[in-house]
Amino acid sequence: MPKVGLVGPYSPAMKEAFYDSLPQDYEAVEVTATDDYKNLADVDYIINRTLPIDETLLSICPKLKFIAKYAVGFDNIDVAAAAQRNIPVTNCKGFNSDSVAELTVALMIDSCRNLYPMYLGLREDNWMQDKFVNTSLTLRGQTVGIIGLGSVGRTAGTVNQDRRRFHQCQCLPVDQMLIFC
Repeated sequence: MPKVGLVGPYSPAMKEAFYDSLPQDYEAVEVTATDDYKNLADVDYIINRTLPIDETLLSICPKLKFIAKYAVGFDNIDVAAAAQRNIPVTNCKGFNSDSVAELTVALMIDSCRNLYPMYLGLREDNWMQDKFVNTSLTLRGQTVGIIGLGSVGRTAGTVNQDRRRFHQCQCLPVDQMLIFC
């Protein structure tokens, strides 16, 4: 029976989706900490989120055939060590692009409106509305430069260009923004 290691912390909804899609003739092993890596010794596949996968782990998994990262990037996986063992490694490119793009836009708004300094003032019972009235901006009519047009940058630009939300805000890639400098 093939065995899949579910490595790292997962939300209940993620676990439910995993178990719902796991073929009936597969067995799953959950590992949420590096101290439990010994439980992966006989897995055929690993699905990982955030825990490190390095030569030490690979050396105790002689049957391992494939590593999938349930996120973007490979920063916590020693891809070279996996390649030396002919173990393919993949990730979920674009998996969180919408979430990160929305956070990017939220941080743009935060920066324009001085929300964090105002929040800190509120925590000290100091309403600083007048302090920031002359330095706060709205995105309406502004030109927003986006550095990098990968999946997140493109999505952030699309979110900004939704005129129902951002009223004539123009988004440009950084090379076009430099023309204005």
